[in-house]
Amino acid sequence: MSQNNDRLFDFESVDTKNIHAIFSKYNNQLLIQNIVPIAAGMSTSNYMVETRNKKYLLKVYPRNNDHSDIEIAAYKYAHNIIKVPELLYFDNSKIIIDNIYAIFQYIEGLTLREYVSKNKGFPSNIAYEIGSMLGLLHRKEYTCTALLNADLCIKNKVIQFENQYEFFLDGMPGKHLNEKVKRDLEYFIDANHHLIERISEKNVFCHGDFIPSNILMDVYESIWFIDFEYCFSGPCYYDIGKFFRSRENYSQYIDDKMKNDFAKGYNTMNQRTLPDDWYKLSKIADIAVMLALINRENIPRDWIEGIEEEIIKTMNLQ
Repeated sequence: MSQNNDRLFDFESVDTKNIHAIFSKYNNQLLIQNIVPIAAGMSTSNYMVETRNKKYLLKVYPRNNDHSDIEIAAYKYAHNIIKVPELLYFDNSKIIIDNIYAIFQYIEGLTLREYVSKNKGFPSNIAYEIGSMLGLLHRKEYTCTALLNADLCIKNKVIQFENQYEFFLDGMPGKHLNEKVKRDLEYFIDANHHLIERISEKNVFCHGDFIPSNILMDVYESIWFIDFEYCFSGPCYYDIGKFFRSRENYSQYIDDKMKNDFAKGYNTMNQRTLPDDWYKLSKIADIAVMLALINRENIPRDWIEGIEEEIIKTMNLQ
């Protein structure tokens, strides 16, 4: 499934005067020399702001889908156990602009997807390190699949993961799918319910959008995780499946060695080791995640076709 660049929310244009005011409120000694909008991203609107001696990331949250409170909590939690950009300033007053915003440490480097494409593969230490960092995040466990509050405690229990397949196939996603794909998927889900039960056995702190574009490689080849705004409580396979979803200029470099390095890292740092069939479980879990992507009326046809293609690949896994 190729990566789609359509944004979920329009890019928020913040003029130069307001960006200067934002940074003056943070530190009135800073002299801004350069402001660069960062087009990448699906939800928040980001700017690289450069002063004489340092670069910063200004993150502006969308007005109608603001997950800032939980993301800030997630960054504070993750900061104690893995490498994430440091939160420098947070303002939810909406005095300067009509959006909540945060200022973060700016990480100079490449996304994992860019890095892998450039280097034509995964060095073993990279896959191992990503697995170990995710294993550390997943050590925080919950009693059910749920949305979290600003304290990273359960806020609202949602449809439990093992029931999401049926829920989505009976709803809007099922209407989008090709009839044969839907029928085959219903049979597949029924035949593999025992695996879905295993996927759903435990719920952990999930990043929520664990894709290669949300993993950064800095100039020293250190790994950083970013963008926690969709974190929640769910099965560990949610993040893993999303990470291993097919992507152009990326998936061709995922082989058995890379998977083994990832799993070794994960198992080293997590108190519950992944089973031998963890990859298949993660791909099955990702079916529900992809169905959630098309759980609305108007969906680009290429999204649906990409998801159908990925579902067929998973159903053919041995």
